[in-house]
Amino acid sequence: MRNIRKNRKAGNAENQTTPMRRSEFSAFSAFLTFLRLPRSRRSGYTLIEVLTAMTIIALVLPVAMQGITLATSLGGQTRRRSEAATLARLKLDELAATGAWQSGSLNGDFAPDWSDYQWSATVVDWDTAGLRQLDVQVTWAGRGNTQSIQMSTLVNTETP
Repeated sequence: MRNIRKNRKAGNAENQTTPMRRSEFSAFSAFLTFLRLPRSRRSGYTLIEVLTAMTIIALVLPVAMQGITLATSLGGQTRRRSEAATLARLKLDELAATGAWQSGSLNGDFAPDWSDYQWSATVVDWDTAGLRQLDVQVTWAGRGNTQSIQMSTLVNTETP
Protein backbone atom coordinates (compact mmCIF):
# COMPACT_ATOMS: atom_id res chain seq x y z
CA MET A 1 0.00 0.00 0.00
CA ARG A 2 1.45 3.37 -0.96
CA ASN A 3 1.43 6.29 1.39
CA ILE A 4 -0.20 9.26 -0.23
CA ARG A 5 -0.77 12.87 0.77
CA LYS A 6 -3.20 15.44 -0.36
CA ASN A 7 -1.64 18.32 -2.25
CA ARG A 8 -3.54 21.56 -1.89
CA LYS A 9 -2.17 24.55 -3.65
CA ALA A 10 -3.49 28.00 -3.21
CA GLY A 11 -5.89 28.85 -5.99
CA ASN A 12 -6.22 25.21 -7.09
CA ALA A 13 -9.64 23.90 -6.22
CA GLU A 14 -9.04 20.28 -7.05
CA ASN A 15 -7.18 17.88 -4.76
CA GLN A 16 -4.28 16.01 -6.20
CA THR A 17 -2.66 12.99 -4.61
CA THR A 18 1.06 12.36 -4.83
CA PRO A 19 3.16 9.67 -3.16
CA MET A 20 4.96 10.62 0.08
CA ARG A 21 8.65 10.95 -0.18
CA ARG A 22 10.72 8.56 1.88
CA SER A 23 12.37 11.44 3.70
CA GLU A 24 9.02 12.68 4.96
CA PHE A 25 8.26 9.40 6.67
CA SER A 26 11.11 9.34 9.16
CA ALA A 27 11.76 7.23 12.19
CA PHE A 28 11.01 10.19 14.38
CA SER A 29 7.50 10.56 13.02
CA ALA A 30 6.96 6.82 13.51
CA PHE A 31 8.05 7.18 17.13
CA LEU A 32 5.66 10.08 17.65
CA THR A 33 2.85 8.02 16.17
CA PHE A 34 3.75 5.18 18.55
CA LEU A 35 3.57 7.50 21.55
CA ARG A 36 0.14 8.70 20.52
CA LEU A 37 -1.23 5.14 20.39
CA PRO A 38 -3.23 4.05 23.40
CA ARG A 39 -1.43 1.63 25.75
CA SER A 40 -3.54 -1.31 24.55
CA ARG A 41 -2.33 -0.91 20.93
CA ARG A 42 1.38 -0.61 21.71
CA SER A 43 3.53 -3.70 21.27
CA GLY A 44 6.39 -4.71 23.54
CA TYR A 45 7.19 -4.14 27.21
CA THR A 46 8.80 -1.32 29.09
CA LEU A 47 12.19 -1.75 30.74
CA ILE A 48 10.68 -1.77 34.24
CA GLU A 49 8.26 -4.54 33.25
CA VAL A 50 11.10 -6.67 31.89
CA LEU A 51 13.26 -6.08 34.97
CA THR A 52 10.36 -6.91 37.30
CA ALA A 53 9.65 -10.15 35.45
CA MET A 54 13.31 -11.14 35.53
CA THR A 55 13.51 -10.43 39.27
CA ILE A 56 10.46 -12.56 39.98
CA ILE A 57 11.85 -15.40 37.87
CA ALA A 58 15.23 -15.12 39.62
CA LEU A 59 13.52 -15.47 43.01
CA VAL A 60 10.99 -18.18 42.17
CA LEU A 61 13.01 -20.48 39.92
CA PRO A 62 15.58 -21.67 42.53
CA VAL A 63 12.82 -22.35 45.05
CA ALA A 64 10.81 -24.33 42.50
CA MET A 65 13.87 -26.35 41.48
CA GLN A 66 14.67 -27.12 45.13
CA GLY A 67 11.09 -28.32 45.60
CA ILE A 68 11.32 -30.59 42.57
CA THR A 69 14.65 -32.01 43.80
CA LEU A 70 13.22 -32.69 47.25
CA ALA A 71 10.09 -34.35 45.85
CA THR A 72 12.18 -36.60 43.59
CA SER A 73 14.43 -37.59 46.48
CA LEU A 74 11.51 -38.37 48.78
CA GLY A 75 9.84 -40.38 46.05
CA GLY A 76 12.96 -42.53 45.70
CA GLN A 77 13.19 -43.07 49.46
CA THR A 78 9.54 -44.05 49.63
CA ARG A 79 9.98 -46.54 46.79
CA ARG A 80 12.99 -48.15 48.52
CA ARG A 81 11.16 -48.36 51.85
CA SER A 82 8.12 -49.92 50.18
CA GLU A 83 10.31 -52.50 48.41
CA ALA A 84 12.06 -53.32 51.70
CA ALA A 85 8.73 -53.76 53.51
CA THR A 86 7.48 -56.14 50.82
CA LEU A 87 10.70 -58.16 50.92
CA ALA A 88 10.59 -58.32 54.75
CA ARG A 89 7.00 -59.56 54.69
CA LEU A 90 7.83 -62.21 52.07
CA LYS A 91 10.87 -63.45 54.02
CA LEU A 92 8.94 -63.46 57.30
CA ASP A 93 6.14 -65.50 55.71
CA GLU A 94 8.67 -67.89 54.13
CA LEU A 95 10.54 -68.50 57.40
CA ALA A 96 7.32 -68.99 59.38
CA ALA A 97 5.71 -71.31 56.82
CA THR A 98 8.71 -73.54 56.21
CA GLY A 99 9.97 -73.64 59.81
CA ALA A 100 13.43 -72.60 58.57
CA TRP A 101 13.67 -70.21 61.52
CA GLN A 102 14.26 -73.25 63.83
CA SER A 103 17.29 -74.70 62.10
CA GLY A 104 18.16 -72.72 58.99
CA SER A 105 20.32 -69.72 58.28
CA LEU A 106 18.96 -66.52 59.78
CA ASN A 107 20.60 -64.03 57.41
CA GLY A 108 21.22 -63.49 53.71
CA ASP A 109 20.34 -61.29 50.78
CA PHE A 110 17.70 -61.20 48.07
CA ALA A 111 20.11 -61.79 45.15
CA PRO A 112 19.94 -61.78 42.16
CA ASP A 113 16.77 -59.69 41.82
CA TRP A 114 17.12 -57.48 44.91
CA SER A 115 20.84 -57.60 45.68
CA ASP A 116 20.79 -54.14 47.30
CA TYR A 117 18.78 -55.53 50.22
CA GLN A 118 20.06 -57.82 53.00
CA TRP A 119 18.01 -59.58 55.64
CA SER A 120 18.59 -61.01 59.10
CA ALA A 121 16.22 -62.81 61.42
CA THR A 122 16.16 -63.25 65.20
CA VAL A 123 14.01 -65.45 67.40
CA VAL A 124 13.04 -64.19 70.85
CA ASP A 125 11.13 -66.03 73.60
CA TRP A 126 7.58 -64.85 74.12
CA ASP A 127 5.71 -64.64 77.45
CA THR A 128 3.27 -67.40 76.55
CA ALA A 129 4.51 -70.98 76.51
CA GLY A 130 4.84 -72.44 73.04
CA LEU A 131 5.18 -69.09 71.25
CA ARG A 132 8.26 -67.31 70.04
CA GLN A 133 8.67 -63.96 68.30
CA LEU A 134 10.30 -64.07 64.84
CA ASP A 135 11.78 -60.73 63.76
CA VAL A 136 13.04 -60.07 60.22
CA GLN A 137 15.09 -56.96 59.54
CA VAL A 138 15.82 -55.81 55.98
CA THR A 139 18.66 -53.31 55.49
CA TRP A 140 19.85 -51.31 52.49
CA ALA A 141 22.22 -48.45 51.78
CA GLY A 142 20.50 -45.15 51.17
CA ARG A 143 21.44 -41.46 51.34
CA GLY A 144 24.91 -42.15 52.65
CA ASN A 145 23.85 -44.36 55.58
CA THR A 146 22.28 -47.74 56.25
CA GLN A 147 18.51 -47.81 56.52
CA SER A 148 16.38 -50.67 57.74
CA ILE A 149 12.87 -51.90 58.34
CA GLN A 150 11.78 -54.62 60.76
CA MET A 151 8.72 -56.87 60.84
CA SER A 152 7.69 -59.41 63.46
CA THR A 153 5.31 -62.30 63.91
CA LEU A 154 4.62 -64.98 66.48
CA VAL A 155 5.43 -68.60 65.67
CA ASN A 156 4.30 -71.76 67.44
CA THR A 157 7.12 -73.91 68.80
CA GLU A 158 4.91 -76.83 69.80
CA THR A 159 4.34 -79.51 67.21
CA PRO A 160 0.69 -80.43 66.70
